[in-house]
Amino acid sequence: MANYQTDSSDLSAALTGIALGVGANFYRATQDANDRISSSQDDIDGLRRAFRDHTSNGHILRQQIPVVADVLSGFAMARTQTSAATLVPSLSQINRPSLLALLTTAVPAFTWPPKEGGYTSNGMVQSAGEMSSLGLVLTYEEVRAFIHGLVLSGPPTASQKMQAYLAANGLISAIAGMPALSQAEWLQVWKTIFGAAKSAKAAPTFVAAPGPFSIVGVGRNEAVNIKITATNAGVNAGTPICTVKFGTDSANSTGFVAPPAIVTGANFQLDSVTPTQFVLSNRVSIAANDVVTASVLVSSVDA
Repeated sequence: MANYQTDSSDLSAALTGIALGVGANFYRATQDANDRISSSQDDIDGLRRAFRDHTSNGHILRQQIPVVADVLSGFAMARTQTSAATLVPSLSQINRPSLLALLTTAVPAFTWPPKEGGYTSNGMVQSAGEMSSLGLVLTYEEVRAFIHGLVLSGPPTASQKMQAYLAANGLISAIAGMPALSQAEWLQVWKTIFGAAKSAKAAPTFVAAPGPFSIVGVGRNEAVNIKITATNAGVNAGTPICTVKFGTDSANSTGFVAPPAIVTGANFQLDSVTPTQFVLSNRVSIAANDVVTASVLVSSVDA
């Protein structure tokens, strides 16, 4: 039987050499991997810090407050819808929501602080809050036009700013102090106010006739007072005193179609009455240096 050497040192040495070689390669590979991991870890740490700074930023935190998100949601509702490209233009467009019927019941229920909307953990809307409607209506054309109409040509003075505040506060105070009116009744109030402003006429003019006197006239088309001051010569009865010409509005109308009904005191007489003017004369003489006043009331007879 053959004799075999039982020394395994050579094999062991060879295996050790192989193992050391593999170990060295593994170490280098591990170091490279560790370096890459460390580099990646630095990147991750940097991203983590940037993300932490971003999420703790006040601007971001404020946008996460529901009442702020409500306003932004209202603005977002006005976004134009995009559609896919087509061969011919599409006539479809987003329709503006009609809120009038809803606001008549929602406005009385407004509270402070405003009722907040509901949102999911990733910011999706579950229910709209009270401020959502404000954000939406601020995008409507008439609201934007009205707000833009408040802009002056230049910065207001301190007094003008205070006057603007007092005017607005006076308006809301007057409204709050009135009895409850319906929408139709408020519409009539505004029509009356604007109608009166539109129909407001310029003051009548007084053209004195030649004679030993002077006149001063005041009033409006419907009522005038004419003060007559005689000179040293006095004024004889039946003397034309003046012609009163009615004021006109922006449409050049006196407001009378037919000659109006006019009355005055017994000492005076009214002649040549037309829709545009009348002549005042005295029935009795006026003594020298005397001062008398003629009061005249005018009323339309138009249907």
